[in-house]
Amino acid sequence: MKRFFVMLSNLLTSLFLVWMFTIWSDTYVSHYYPSVSVHTSKTEVSFEKLADRLSYLAKETDSLIAMQHQEPDAEGKTVFTYTVFGQGKLPEHLSEKNHKDATRSSLATNYFIFRGNLTVERLTSVLKHAGLEHLYPNLPSSLSVLASVFSSGFQLIALLIFLLTFGVLSLISQILNLRSAGIRLISGENRWNIFLRPFSQDLIHTLIGLVLGLLFAVLLKPFFPFPLIALKTLVTGLILYNSCLLFISLFFVVLFATSITKIPLMQVIKGQIPVRGIISLILIGQLLAVIIVSIGVSRTSIYSKAWQKQEQGQVAWRQESSLITLSLGRDGVDPRQSQEEITRKQKV
Repeated sequence: MKRFFVMLSNLLTSLFLVWMFTIWSDTYVSHYYPSVSVHTSKTEVSFEKLADRLSYLAKETDSLIAMQHQEPDAEGKTVFTYTVFGQGKLPEHLSEKNHKDATRSSLATNYFIFRGNLTVERLTSVLKHAGLEHLYPNLPSSLSVLASVFSSGFQLIALLIFLLTFGVLSLISQILNLRSAGIRLISGENRWNIFLRPFSQDLIHTLIGLVLGLLFAVLLKPFFPFPLIALKTLVTGLILYNSCLLFISLFFVVLFATSITKIPLMQVIKGQIPVRGIISLILIGQLLAVIIVSIGVSRTSIYSKAWQKQEQGQVAWRQESSLITLSLGRDGVDPRQSQEEITRKQKV
């Protein structure tokens, strides 16, 4: 049962991460590539001067720098395009915007480093000297991405349910192991070896589950197109998840191996093991599971209502032909643009 759960949970975790990478297809660069976020720019700063600085910097450091643009499409959704500085191609699934079309775009946007020797600190310094203000460097990592995903929401609840379920299965496995513990102790076997046997089995099962999760993600690639760079985060996520499972298993190994020394050997041989503490652990786990499931049900109701509202809004948008999109973000209305340009940009 525990072996089946480990493999199934790895497959479900891999499926969730692949789905997450798929819905992030438009903005995945923010989670994997270093960048500098610019919130304001001086009115005297021009795109041509900034482009010259970035092109020189890209050539000097043999890097590929990209300026991000955000504009609404005909359906009111945000479309991301990138203006490239330096030699090289954009990562997969990204659209390029040439320098001529980007001339009137706002400079208060995100600047990415897609490859090369350029550091975020150097790019921040160059942008600051060019006249851009309120700069916020960002150096993402797989750990930070996973922390932002699993630190809240339904995914955190699902993760806790997985860990609690494995904890209960590990506890049952160690209880079953107690049936032969007395005889094995008399035969001279070390108590740690007795309780480490289920852990060694868990180690093999987690390795198999990890491999199955990776193979499952590779098989899903043709059906759920996600960037190859996301595989690094997926591998990190599966390794961390299986490490948590092994930590739980090791916790019960230490708990049982140290607790059995406090019980007379004859009681162990006769099977007279105090079960009050064990039952308490099981009841606490069941209580936590009930609480977590209750929270999950309530959150699911909230998310489903929000999803329905969003779907209704999209349907209403498609039925209207006289709507306009007000773009008020950093890449929206720029002080250097004329009134005609602002009006043209707002209309869909």
